[in-house]
Parts: sequence; C-alpha cells; structure tokens
Amino acid sequence: MKKRIKIIFIGLFIIAFIGLLYLMFSLDNSEENIDIIKPVDLSKGTFIPNLPQPNEETRIKFIYDGDLSGVIWGVKEQPKDSSIVLKVSEDKKNISFVPKKQGRYILEARDQESNSKREFSIAVYKSLLIDKNKVNNNGIVQNQRWIESSALLEDEIITLLESNAYSELNYIGYKKDIFGGFLIEFDETNPEAFKQIELLKLDQNIDDVKSRRDWNYFKYSIN
Repeated sequence: MKKRIKIIFIGLFIIAFIGLLYLMFSLDNSEENIDIIKPVDLSKGTFIPNLPQPNEETRIKFIYDGDLSGVIWGVKEQPKDSSIVLKVSEDKKNISFVPKKQGRYILEARDQESNSKREFSIAVYKSLLIDKNKVNNNGIVQNQRWIESSALLEDEIITLLESNAYSELNYIGYKKDIFGGFLIEFDETNPEAFKQIELLKLDQNIDDVKSRRDWNYFKYSIN
C-alpha cells in the first residue's frame, strides 16, 4: 500500500514538474512574440529633398526606421502671400508640395502619441542657371549680380532685399565659391534697377556688388 502511494506521489510530482516546464516554455515564447513598440523619436530621421524650384513639385523623403502612422505634417512657416498644400503618403514618409513663391518654407512633423517634433527648412529659389540671351560679348550676364557680404547671413540678405529700397532686385540664391556669393536678378532694361544696385553698394554691411560672368560661354572679342 505504501509502495503504491509512493508511486502515485512520484507520478504526480513528475506531472507537476512537466506542467511547470511547459508553462515556463510557453511564457518565454509569448514574450518573444510580443512586438515591443518603441516611442517615435523624429530626431532620428533623415530628410532627403529634391532640388526645389518655384512652380515645380518639391518632394521630400523622410527616412525613418519605424511606424509613423501617428505623425501629423504641417506648414510652420512660408513666404508672404504663399499658401501651399502638403501631400503626404499613407506611411507619412513622403511629402510633396508645389511652391508658388520664392523663399524659405519650414515644415513640421509631430507624433501625436510621443509628442516628438521635427522641423525641416527648405529654400526655394530659381536655379542659378544663366540665360544665354542675357550674356554680352564680354561674357557679362547683364541681368544678374553677385552680392558679397561678410557681415550678413542669407536670411538677412533676403530681408534686406525685401525692403522697398530694393524693390527691383530679386534674390535668386547662394553659391559658395571664389566667383560666387548671393545672386540677384533684375530687369537690365530698367534704369531704376541699376540705381538700386548703386545704393546697395553703399550699405555698410555689403562688401561689394560684382558682375557675373558666364565662364562656359565667354566670348573673346577680336579687334
């Protein structure tokens, strides 16, 4: 009788032990199968834009390793009298818009759950390409000038040119090299534009205003 009870007890112990092992194994597997949802941190993403041009679609790709379904994109800042509409892909990682005005556009992404925010600034200006019809026989681009300034940043140059004193001068863009600077464009047939250029040269924050040459299509005059 005692021997039978002992066998039953050992059997129950073995069954309980096997059950415990099964339970532990099941819990381990369930933990492995649970997806750990990390909070969205937009600071870890990378923006890749195309070359923006006025009246052309500007596309921005936001590379981020994670789910952005809770992210809202918006326009934080844009040029005066501009009203752009953002097109956002379903995964919230591709954004596009058509800028009608030249200037700086600031987009903002915000995750609704983590409240993580990220801004992206993009400057939209005409290409620095040269209109070959505006180049004279000395290689001078007649409707453009380079502005040199060691005191002013690009935003400050733009603000300066937006004043009424320089209403005939349009900011085009910036090129950093020995022959570059801040590029402006104007109607070369308008005398008022040249008066404003001379006035600009007198500004204490402007180092110089120089002609732009078309080095690729320079025409040497033969006497």
